[in-house]
Amino acid sequence: MKKVFKYATGQEIPEGAVYLFSIKNGIMNKETGYEYVWHYFLVEVDE
Repeated sequence: MKKVFKYATGQEIPEGAVYLFSIKNGIMNKETGYEYVWHYFLVEVDE
């Protein structure tokens, strides 16, 4: 079974995951000055 998971930039993505799309959150990280971005992947899971 496959499920959609979201990962932040720089997070480890499971092997075999299929990229779907990315969304900018619009909230600024004060330390780095970058906006948060979520990346959505289709991931195979055991149920």
